[in-house]
Amino acid sequence: MKFLQGAVENVLKRSTHIQLLDGSTPELDQYSRDLILQSLHDMSMGALRCLGFAYSDVPSDFATYDGSEDHPAHQQLLNPSNYSSIESNLTFVGFVGLRDPPRKEVRQAIADCRTAGIRVMVITGDNKSTAVKLEYLKQAKISFKKLDWERIYGCSTEESSETDMRALVLEG
Repeated sequence: MKFLQGAVENVLKRSTHIQLLDGSTPELDQYSRDLILQSLHDMSMGALRCLGFAYSDVPSDFATYDGSEDHPAHQQLLNPSNYSSIESNLTFVGFVGLRDPPRKEVRQAIADCRTAGIRVMVITGDNKSTAVKLEYLKQAKISFKKLDWERIYGCSTEESSETDMRALVLEG
């Protein structure tokens, strides 16, 4: 059995089933996906950082993998383009919202940087709804922009990892 956690949207995209309270695992239909995404949106609007959880059987290639560099599965893990196939056919089990307040010195550090003429940029993997609700960023008047992956890395979003595509640049 393998367990996976990550951005709810990403975990959901790779899930084909959902585990219910009674332990059953029916196919994950569009109605259930929409309900989960609506709950995610509601929680994100409350500035909660959300993580999704899922599991699946271990692919046969990995059944005997012990971390050894000589094992054939190790080569698969070295290539990020394999991740979506390795992390597929998951059973979605749920998600949590975490309150993660900034350390108390963040506000002063942002103010000090600006006083010194330093432009403040925050890179986050948070859901955009969460990021825009983070009160300390709003108070510091930090605005939000999506990264232009093609311009920065010379590749399209189809060639970038899902995690990379979800990153935002927050500019002050």
